[in-house]
Amino acid sequence: MKKTPLALLDSYASAFRSLINSMVQDRGETSIKEILHLDAEQDWVFLCAATDIINDASTAIAHVQRFGLSGGTKYDDIGEKYLRLYGLLSAIHNQQQSVLKIYQIMKVPNLKKTKYRFDILESRILRRKLAAHGMEFHNRHTKKEEAYVPLRFEMDDWKISYANYTAQS
Repeated sequence: MKKTPLALLDSYASAFRSLINSMVQDRGETSIKEILHLDAEQDWVFLCAATDIINDASTAIAHVQRFGLSGGTKYDDIGEKYLRLYGLLSAIHNQQQSVLKIYQIMKVPNLKKTKYRFDILESRILRRKLAAHGMEFHNRHTKKEEAYVPLRFEMDDWKISYANYTAQS
């Protein structure tokens, strides 16, 4: 059975966590920093947190993929849809930030290129417009601040519409 990209990422994060855990078990007096060739002792904590966030976010994203913005209960509740939309966009962002942190700590080449590729993803742009900076979205093309809002009457399980109020003024 072919795994989805989300399931692959989840399994890679789990495998990475198992690998680094196995490397540091029974280390005796040797520091984790030495074993993993880290720049700082606290990098270990960030590696563990990043893999946990990737796995937790995968669970949240998979749930929305399965049930849509309405959730498993299928009540037509606009508040639930907003929470799930904001949660989905935040989960995607947190997962990407965790991948970038692992790349940084493990000195994966082309970190800037990967960050740029994440930055131009529609999910990140939507997060900035709808969940993080709705009232202060900085449009890189026009160099102006814009205001965005999801349209509640056009929000269903698999589709979301939004308005740029500043484009109307």
